[in-house]
Amino acid sequence: VAASVYRLPVDGGGVLSFSYPFLLLFNYMLYTKHIDTWLLVPSTFLAVNVIWFTVKFLSEKVSQVNKILQVLEVVIGLTIADLALLVYY
Repeated sequence: VAASVYRLPVDGGGVLSFSYPFLLLFNYMLYTKHIDTWLLVPSTFLAVNVIWFTVKFLSEKVSQVNKILQVLEVVIGLTIADLALLVYY
């Protein structure tokens, strides 16, 4: 059970993952009324997860932007080369 991971599809082909055991722990704490003393565990996990997913999401977006910039660089370079040939001839 500890190794089980749920995966939710996110737009852009990315994958959002979260650990199922932490959800079980959170439900256990809710039902046993230990939520006040154990709230630090899931809240810390949630904070770390949010930071990790944000970094992962931003890194995916940066790589997509880099690919777009590479394509634009090639297109602009070819356009400038074509214009130079037109002006030369």
